[in-house]
Amino acid sequence: MNLMTRAVFSGSLFVTLCWPSTIVYGEPQNSKTHKVEPGETAYSIAKTYNISLKDLCALNPGAENGVKAGAELVLPQSNTAGDKYVYHTIERKETLYSVSRKYSVAVQDIMDANAGLTADTFQEGKVIRIPTGVVQKPEQILTYKFHKVQKGETIYSIARIYNLTPEALTEANPTLKSSSLKKGLTLKIPQYSEKKPTAKDSVLQEEKASSLLRERSKVKSVSTVKIGLLFPFSDKNDAQSNRFVEYLEGFLLAVEDFKQKGYSAEVYVFDIQSGTSTSRLEALLETEEMKTLNVLIGGVSKDQIGVLSDFAKVKKIRYVIPFNSKNEDALSNDYVFQVNTPYNSLFPAISQAFVNRFRTAKVIFVNDSGNNDKADFVASLQSALQKNKIPSTSIQLSENTAAELSALLSATKPNIIVPSSGSSTTLNSLIPVLQALKKDSPSQQFSLFGYPEWQTYNSQIQDNLRKLDTHFYSSFFVEPNQNSAKLFSQRFKTQYGRNLMSVYPKFGLLGYDTGNYFLNIVKGYGASFETHLGKYQSDGIQSALSFRRANNWGGFINTGFYFVHYGISSTEKIDYSK
Repeated sequence: MNLMTRAVFSGSLFVTLCWPSTIVYGEPQNSKTHKVEPGETAYSIAKTYNISLKDLCALNPGAENGVKAGAELVLPQSNTAGDKYVYHTIERKETLYSVSRKYSVAVQDIMDANAGLTADTFQEGKVIRIPTGVVQKPEQILTYKFHKVQKGETIYSIARIYNLTPEALTEANPTLKSSSLKKGLTLKIPQYSEKKPTAKDSVLQEEKASSLLRERSKVKSVSTVKIGLLFPFSDKNDAQSNRFVEYLEGFLLAVEDFKQKGYSAEVYVFDIQSGTSTSRLEALLETEEMKTLNVLIGGVSKDQIGVLSDFAKVKKIRYVIPFNSKNEDALSNDYVFQVNTPYNSLFPAISQAFVNRFRTAKVIFVNDSGNNDKADFVASLQSALQKNKIPSTSIQLSENTAAELSALLSATKPNIIVPSSGSSTTLNSLIPVLQALKKDSPSQQFSLFGYPEWQTYNSQIQDNLRKLDTHFYSSFFVEPNQNSAKLFSQRFKTQYGRNLMSVYPKFGLLGYDTGNYFLNIVKGYGASFETHLGKYQSDGIQSALSFRRANNWGGFINTGFYFVHYGISSTEKIDYSK
């Protein structure tokens, strides 16, 4: 399909192409520190709590140079008039209602401050935000006492005696007039006291709070799914523009499949021109079509993503960031979905998957002194192995590596060799050593475990990896001989008259996989589909997609990944997003 052509599908599908002619902290003692999770940075932690990086680093010297997983950072505490939230860690046996009473805040106000709070996520150890400045007034009980007017008393003097306003006194005595205030007249004096909830009241309020948590899990159907795609398709200064076009083309193939199921969709495609400017984008966001969408997908530069993120939050539209992996909007905007998650955020899950798959193996790490770009992953994996009491050892890549490996390999259990770098330089040094070891000692069995970039190296390295029984993790993987991939490639060429670009990942497939995911989840679970993510599974051809909230008030990151196993004549791909 020609990119500049208006595309209209028949039936229930309609596609339009539109082209250009300060949070601070309060009292709770358990919220003064933050334990650093793998993949977090000082900047991302500051973004999560909406505090300045300067303030965070002032309390944690050296944090500006990097923070390590497991470290505890001190968070700024304040009780100034500008406070918006305090942070509360849910304790054992606490309920939403009991937390609301603890802070004298309405249950609904806590719900509004934590978009991710449901019956499933209100769990011990989770952190939630408690809004300040919205303190709930306790329920009042009105009773009366009586006052006999004395000589010389006035409405104002009597009101002062009982700490009332004159208006409150006259309201309680509607026939009272200043001229009729005579000695001996009996007046009703209103008295207010705080109502102490009875056991029955507490039970009712507990159930009401619980029902609010359950309410968020109800399906609200959508008859026509509306999605907008916004990319710099025609930016001649951006070498990536052809990739965005291919992403769109793959997405439209997913739309065709959606239509074949009998579903209805409206897809609006906008060219936002320059990859760095936001002027065209800001103008497009004023159009009526943009305000009625269920899902927004797009943005390339940090500034564009920021504009779209803000727009999505105001208009309550789910916003998908498909490419950028360094944006922290998902940490603080509950409408953001980040597809391309930094791998270091996934290391704990990848390490645990390694432990589960190779629990009976002996693990040998090979360190390359010139390349240690995978030091964070190696540290995560070593920690997981130690926790699960799985033996491992480390050696240095050198001229003696073959002999050292030969002495270390177990004859009774599988052996897994893990290099400290994913670089082709390290691989080209290590592969000959392993080939010689396999040739000289064919009885010694071992496998190689490594990294996503290995799938992008030349055919000679690929062939060698297969002969060495290699495994690696990746969020994106497509085997050319995979049946679904072959069918898609043929279909793409028939539809658009050319092959998919030879890039990693393949943008046509990325568009197709994300299109399938969001079209079908909106149709199945409605505009507020995020409360049903655990019920939905997507079989991507190239992409492992599985979203979870970054925190109870933030957005979503993709936690899906594959383990790929290169055999000599076959490839195995295990989807850990399910």
